[in-house]
Amino acid sequence: MPTLNAWADALQAHKDEAIALKGQETYDIYMHYLRGCSDLFRDKYTDVCQFTLVK
Repeated sequence: MPTLNAWADALQAHKDEAIALKGQETYDIYMHYLRGCSDLFRDKYTDVCQFTLVK
């Protein structure tokens, strides 16, 4: 979650610029996504898996 939190913190720190570029709705969607995903990882509701398919 440190990365998600860092991204959310950086976006929040530049809130006015982000809203000026993309609008309030897009800003809110990204903040909801970043904070929500961080919560899901913290609560161990979701995880990341990586695999490689070989033919």
